[in-house]
Amino acid sequence: MVRRARRHPRGPGGAAFPRGEKYAREVLRLFLGPRWLAVHALVVTLVAGFLALAWWQLRRATEGNILSFGYALEWPLFAVFTVVVWIRAMRDRVRPPDPVLRYPAARPAAEQPASRPVLPRRPGPDRAPEDDETLSEYNRYLAFLDAHEPTR
Repeated sequence: MVRRARRHPRGPGGAAFPRGEKYAREVLRLFLGPRWLAVHALVVTLVAGFLALAWWQLRRATEGNILSFGYALEWPLFAVFTVVVWIRAMRDRVRPPDPVLRYPAARPAAEQPASRPVLPRRPGPDRAPEDDETLSEYNRYLAFLDAHEPTR
């Protein structure tokens, strides 16, 4: 069994939060700032709106509108998705994802393996243009037209 190393939560500026009561106060202060309060209010409003729309569609479905059953199931899924994104955003704010683990291209250049880019070969002609009788005839025709161009 492989054990993953625990990452310590990071605060604003990337500094590690201390453990214990001070950690809880810092996280609470972070999420009670004006910007996060607006995000919390938006999430609560969206979830309440999605659930109200689900209830409305469910009432319409019981009145005989069969299509509303699909919408009655869809609106709660929107609410769940909103909550999942909200929780993930808060978690990433406290503990940002490690870009080296997620995106290998974000590794420093010294760590990346040195390799030449693989380029496809340029397509070459199948045969030399001098060997093509049709092309030679067409070129002679163009030369004739150029030599006997009528004056305007």
